[in-house]
Amino acid sequence: MISLLLAVSALTILSGAGCGKSTTKGMTAGSKAFENAPPDVKEAWNKALAADAATNYTDALSLLKNLRTMQLNEAQLIALDKETTDFNQRLFDAAAKNDPAAVQAVQIMHSQR
Repeated sequence: MISLLLAVSALTILSGAGCGKSTTKGMTAGSKAFENAPPDVKEAWNKALAADAATNYTDALSLLKNLRTMQLNEAQLIALDKETTDFNQRLFDAAAKNDPAAVQAVQIMHSQR
């Protein structure tokens, strides 16, 4: 468990701590990039944001990863990068506080590398 916490702490530092929490305002700004996206891309983005907002870490992790495989324009890639960075920060913060769902998502993340 201590090694997991050390790994989470290291990942938090390496992820570029930034401001940490994403706000609804930040998600709205990112969502503007997806307003005119194809329906499947827009739906995937909205599902990822909903999973993140519900602290459903494993689903958000999977959905954000899946978005990377889709055809995205530059603005969408920038929004996805920001959302992923913000999500990772929240995930690592929650895992450091021993949130079981966050710890599980971090373990999944490590197993996929």
